This record gives sequence, structure tokens and C-alpha cells, in this order.
Amino acid sequence: MIANQFGGFKYTFSESAKKDLKKLDKFVVKRIADKLDELVAGKDGLSIKMLVSPKHPRYRLRVGDYRMVFEINKNEIIIIIIGVGHRKEIYKKIMTR
Repeated sequence: MIANQFGGFKYTFSESAKKDLKKLDKFVVKRIADKLDELVAGKDGLSIKMLVSPKHPRYRLRVGDYRMVFEINKNEIIIIIIGVGHRKEIYKKIMTR
């Protein structure tokens, strides 16, 4: 997926994603925030993949060993982060959301 298609978008966190972030180390949260800024700036070279979801399209952004899962609302030009966590846990966690 080409990250520059998200240039000009804004982002927000779901309540569950906010809880996820509070559990993480401040250094990891800073790295995640930096990657989000790169995403909405339209920077290329980010590791983004579309996930198979039974409800609607979801994407993941890789940040080291952590993953940020998000949905896109193109009508409002916003990225909604629905989960953040370690790669071993995040996919199981977001399937229930």
C-alpha cells in the first residue's frame, strides 16, 4: 500500500487504543507517534498492509515489534486507530473489537 494516499488525513484514537497506549513504554509511544506523523504527512516507505477483516477493511502500520491497527473514513478524511500492541498480541485483541 502506498502511504502517500493518506497525506492530508488526520488521525484519532478509539478509547480502546488509548488504553493500549497507556500500557506501553514512553519510548514506544513516541515511536508510534512519529510513525503516525509520517503517515499523515504522506511519507513513502512505511510498512502498511491491509488486513483481512470480516467487518470492514483494516490496515496495520508496523513500528518495530509493535503494530498499530487502523480504519479509514474517507468521507471525513480521518484515520481511526483501533488498537496498538505487540505483534504477538494485537491481532487476537483487535478481532474482538
